Amino acid sequence: MNIKDEFSEMVREITTNKEKTFNITTHDLLGYFYYEKRSSGNTARIDEFSKEKKLNNRTKLSRNMNRWRNYS
Repeated sequence: MNIKDEFSEMVREITTNKEKTFNITTHDLLGYFYYEKRSSGNTARIDEFSKEKKLNNRTKLSRNMNRWRNYS
């Protein structure tokens, strides 16, 4: 999966420091994965990445994705 280096660094910081959080807009989240549109496929790939990196319960990323999914 292609993701931007900036986002990879954010994920590293989150996984090493449990107190670290980032505010990520939906538009930014799409951009980190090189996606232009909110689609069910893109959402599924972002969800899979989040599960793989174990980000679901500790970050604002998962909450942002939940809001995003509700507005899609």
